[in-house]
Amino acid sequence: MSIRLFRNSKKCLRHKRRLRSILPRSIVKSNFSHKKNMESKTELHPRTHWIQDTVERCIQKLVKTFQENQDEFFFTEKDLQSYFFHCLLEEDRFIYAYKNRSHLLIHTEYPTPFKCIMDKNTGNVYPDFGPERRMRGHIDIIILNPNYIKWIVDCGCFYNSIYGLKNDLYGNYMPGMIRNYRTFNEEYGEPIIEYAIEFKFFRHTYSGKKYPLLGVLTDINKLKLFCNFKSSSPEREIHFAGRSKSIVFLGEKTVDVLLGPLREEEKRCGGQLMVVPYRADL
Repeated sequence: MSIRLFRNSKKCLRHKRRLRSILPRSIVKSNFSHKKNMESKTELHPRTHWIQDTVERCIQKLVKTFQENQDEFFFTEKDLQSYFFHCLLEEDRFIYAYKNRSHLLIHTEYPTPFKCIMDKNTGNVYPDFGPERRMRGHIDIIILNPNYIKWIVDCGCFYNSIYGLKNDLYGNYMPGMIRNYRTFNEEYGEPIIEYAIEFKFFRHTYSGKKYPLLGVLTDINKLKLFCNFKSSSPEREIHFAGRSKSIVFLGEKTVDVLLGPLREEEKRCGGQLMVVPYRADL
């Protein structure tokens, strides 16, 4: 038996040598390319602030347009989101081309990596990674980090990690995505998302201010968690998004009730909340 195994192993070795002599080197080594890519460190693009600067400029453009043409341009919250998306596309900088593929960096309704437990009484948001049938949250508009896309492509990693979804049960695919997020964080110190934005538009009157304010607080807390959350196993913080902002637009009929409380909250949030009344002088 041992002699036969020895002969078979010698025959296998001769076969491998013959393959190396007749096939291109790249084909012979193709089975090892994925492992090699994972072990070697990707060279990222130099990090600049152009994404954040461009987003801030587009926010100011949206605010100016809203305050000059509120009744004519914007009937709903979705109108505001669509116009902002249009402003970003007009910059002609948010399509990232790499290795014969083009990636749009701007996306709407981007899913949170965690399911959301929302406290309707306080506006607090807690992450959940368990099997319970809770829903994932969604962020109105995000800007992807092009370096994360480059890293995923170069490493041959789980490609769905770029857009955060897969046609499968959450518990089957999310642990793999979270491993990618953590590895990218630890190796390069960069977030997966460069900018995350939530919109609110209070155009019509309300019987009180409690529920609009709770909605704003929920958005703010969801964004905080989206930027930095702790995964369940192991429990280490993941820096998921670099910058976030909740933008609240107020129509003429809601300013009297909501502007004062929202201005107070704006002061407490330190830049994470931006309140935009229908007139610039308010």
